[in-house]
Amino acid sequence: LTLPTASGEVGMAGCVSYPDWLLGTWDVSNTLQRFVMPLGSALVDPLTQLSAMDDLRRDETLRYLLRWTRDGTGACVQDRAFNGAQEAAAFLGDL
Repeated sequence: LTLPTASGEVGMAGCVSYPDWLLGTWDVSNTLQRFVMPLGSALVDPLTQLSAMDDLRRDETLRYLLRWTRDGTGACVQDRAFNGAQEAAAFLGDL
C-alpha cells in the first residue's frame, strides 16, 4: 500500500486497471431488476433479503456518477474514493 501523493493519487501493487475507453466521468443509471440467491436463502441473511425485496418493490432507478482516471504509471484505474462516495450516497441516501 502506498500513501496518497500531494495530488491525491494512490498507487497500489496489483491495482486493477481498465481499458482506456472508460477514462472520464460516467453518468450511471442503475435499476434493480431481480434478486437471486444461487446458493439458497440459508446463505443470505434475512435483512439483505428484505432489503432486496423492498428495492424491487420500489422499482426506482438510482443515478450517480462514476469516474476513471490515470494512475502514476499511466494505467486507467477507478477513482475509488469518488466512486465509493457516489455509490454510498446513491444506495444509502444522505446519512
